[in-house]
Amino acid sequence: MAKAKKAHDTLISEVHRAQAHALSIRARAEMRLAEEYDAAQARGEVARQGQRTDLFPLGNKVPTPQEVGLAPKDIHEARQIRDAEAADPGVVDRAVNDMVDRGEEPTRAAMRRSVLAAVEDAKRKPSRRKRKRAVALKPF
Repeated sequence: MAKAKKAHDTLISEVHRAQAHALSIRARAEMRLAEEYDAAQARGEVARQGQRTDLFPLGNKVPTPQEVGLAPKDIHEARQIRDAEAADPGVVDRAVNDMVDRGEEPTRAAMRRSVLAAVEDAKRKPSRRKRKRAVALKPF
């Protein structure tokens, strides 16, 4: 029975590693989607948020995200992940690997939560220079 349990645990661990790898690839794909979508908006190939597309002549109309096949929520989430990775490079991989190391199943929702929480913590934590200045200016 112990041998079967160990084989089961090993298999589950390998499955979690594979899921983590797939999740990391998906996060990179979403970051690329955000980059490409923003570039397309800058070129005028897709509509910007709030842009009235009904005023264009039929031949010049730019498509909305829904017409391209994207939900605005998906674009927003992709931008959040992209911005988090830009603010703290490697945060996605660290979050996914931490889940696997704890023995948890890596899920997209858990990855998003931990990535966004890590970025929020980084924003709240004052830089070393600001901490020094705050200590120097502390009133007696």
